[in-house]
Amino acid sequence: MSIRSPGFDPSGRYRFSTSPSVRRRAWFGAYPESQVALVGAACTLCILLVLLLTTARADAAMYTFKSLREMVRNSRLFHEVIPTAVVLPSIAYAVLAWGCVALLWMVYVPLNLRLVGHRLDFRLIARWTMALALVALAIPPIFSTDVFSYSLFGRLGAVYGLNPYMATGRDLSGNDPLLPYLYWRDIPSPYGPVWTIISIIVAAGPDASPLELALRFKLLCLGAFVISGWLIYRFVQERWPEHAAWAYLAFTWNPLVIVEGLIAGHNDTVVLALLLTGAWLLLSGQPALGALGLTASALIKYSTLPILGLAGLAALAKAPPSQRTGTAVRLGGAILGSIVVAFAPFWVGIEVLTSTLNEPGRGINNLLIRGLGWLVTEATGGRVDALAPAGAVGLAVVLFLLWLLVGFRRRLSALPDWTVHDQLAAWSQILLAFLVVWPRIHTWYFLLPLGLALAAGPDHRRSFWAALIAAMASYTSYLL
Repeated sequence: MSIRSPGFDPSGRYRFSTSPSVRRRAWFGAYPESQVALVGAACTLCILLVLLLTTARADAAMYTFKSLREMVRNSRLFHEVIPTAVVLPSIAYAVLAWGCVALLWMVYVPLNLRLVGHRLDFRLIARWTMALALVALAIPPIFSTDVFSYSLFGRLGAVYGLNPYMATGRDLSGNDPLLPYLYWRDIPSPYGPVWTIISIIVAAGPDASPLELALRFKLLCLGAFVISGWLIYRFVQERWPEHAAWAYLAFTWNPLVIVEGLIAGHNDTVVLALLLTGAWLLLSGQPALGALGLTASALIKYSTLPILGLAGLAALAKAPPSQRTGTAVRLGGAILGSIVVAFAPFWVGIEVLTSTLNEPGRGINNLLIRGLGWLVTEATGGRVDALAPAGAVGLAVVLFLLWLLVGFRRRLSALPDWTVHDQLAAWSQILLAFLVVWPRIHTWYFLLPLGLALAAGPDHRRSFWAALIAAMASYTSYLL
């Protein structure tokens, strides 16, 4: 069908019209491939509705595993207000929930393979995206308790007047309603100060219930999801308008984004929104504001610090030689100033970073590092214990530096000629390499390289497939 059909301009963007036929196309598509997308949306929506309308029964089996107990408790919390169609025994519910995640991937992967490279109706994809997102918002955070940890650290500051980097869940009053929903009760906040400030604002109010707190953070993640999806669409539309709707679909309908970003409410969606906002400001010729966006993302999760460094190198490489000193001073001042302002309310010394530095000690769940760590330990006769937290971190750093020297050094020679899309692809690759070798990983960490790779456009599609494969492989971390 011609892209000059009523309601569409030559770039494929939708024009406002009140015609019934145009309104039908807004929901059912003007291009043949949009019908395929519609089938995928319907299947995804049905799977999410199963998760929404099913809950678990509190039975003896739920006490067999801590993760099962948390899944049941979180489900029942939301179903105090959500209608329930089916109540299952706890183990059957867990099998159903993870089966739904598998089904989401079984719909998503072939759908993307079928639609990649085809022009799609953006308005159609956007409408169905919001339908999927609103259902996901109402689904309980059954796969993770992080949203309650965010509530804890915010509540420590907002309600109890304590420093979240020095206090823990054990400092809550014994009758605090949040206590039963916490997994980590004995660690201070491992997040950066920007997220701590956000958490304190979101968790304000002494009478907020666990359900209300969880919904507040999930709404925040929904907002970040909308911003990220829109920016991915706009980045691709800048150079490849015919691919922009597919990139939007590939992000917003991705099971990783839906499950970990919207259902579980992980703050990685906020980190990605800040990264993409920073990149958009760079594209708009505002490097200082762009640097602030990137710095804010790194002050939520420190894993994005390599991106900040790479963006700084790119800005200096693009600046005329006579202006590089001034550029370095301005960017360095903006970055340093924002770091000082963010840490100021909480800084009591290096102890503020203790929880983050101790994170690998909570368990090494990266199969690659476990395998290589065992080989190094055996090869050295135990003199180098690469399976201990410090040894595993050292091994990860060595592997990451080797990748930078061998696999990334040649790309840096072209740094002055990089477009913003090249930078987005490089950010995705450097972050993916870091995550692949880091001793302690979680599936939702891969949301960042996935989103960045899609924003980089079709010229860098291999980065997207690499991030997608790594994300699917990361589900093995749930077994460890």
